[in-house]
Amino acid sequence: MSLRYNYVFLIFILKHVIMRVVLMLFIVFFVVSCVDLPFDKPGLSETELQFELGKDRLEEEDYDLAILHFMNVKDDSVNTELSALASKKIDSIVTIRENLVKEKEERLKEIFSNIKEETKIQESGLIFEFSNIKIGDSWIANRYDDSYRYHTAERGMKYLSSTLRITSDSKEPTLPAILLYKVQQGKLILVKNLRYQFFRWRDYGAYLGNYQDKNNDFRYSEKVTFTVGVEIDEKDLKEETLLLVLSHGNYCYHRVTSVFDRPAVSYSGEYCSFYKEVDPEELGSLYTVIKMFNKKLLE
Repeated sequence: MSLRYNYVFLIFILKHVIMRVVLMLFIVFFVVSCVDLPFDKPGLSETELQFELGKDRLEEEDYDLAILHFMNVKDDSVNTELSALASKKIDSIVTIRENLVKEKEERLKEIFSNIKEETKIQESGLIFEFSNIKIGDSWIANRYDDSYRYHTAERGMKYLSSTLRITSDSKEPTLPAILLYKVQQGKLILVKNLRYQFFRWRDYGAYLGNYQDKNNDFRYSEKVTFTVGVEIDEKDLKEETLLLVLSHGNYCYHRVTSVFDRPAVSYSGEYCSFYKEVDPEELGSLYTVIKMFNKKLLE
């Protein structure tokens, strides 16, 4: 029994060792395949090898790594012909990058100059009609009788708001995200998402949810009027180019009812997620531009 036990234990140890060896060989193979090692280019000195690797990375348009290799050449061979060649390569990379930046700037100007603002948008069985788009110290919503809910902007802030009439084929539509982006360093950076609120209620009782307001329910009315708004920093309004957009595919605002809320019925985007950063090249595929502010800042 003891001999059999020793045999089983020995087999276990051998399997364990073989697995570790195989793992180590795999790691070595992976490293060798991914890293530029000296024996890739035999017969060269370390400095010459760095220069050749820099040329390879330059051909691959990996400019950061190429500059690193050429800088190593300059550090290792000061006042030599190879150092002078490395300096020329670095200068050429700087020129390439400057040209790429200029090309991107021109492309961005073209994209933004060709933007068409649309206040009437039709898609996914819905028609969106934006009107009275404005920036001010307040946002008024949820009107009833002679009363209304008045949102006042904090110091240093303003409200961007708009009336929005939605026509729906569906009796229970999910509504899309309406977002505000700013243009920074050639990218669109998310500022905030706008909130949906109803424009008007039949009366105070309907506002409280004591009974139904059919004018605010797509099950009974094909058209429902909302107001959308968001509080934003005055600095962005003065210093940034802003884009108010309607999302093409991000339909995430759902009708919810809660007797503890005022009003009792609303459209919530609690589970929405938004792109924090967008490449302007993708703008047309993701969004429709409703309004563009401070366009001249891009000229």
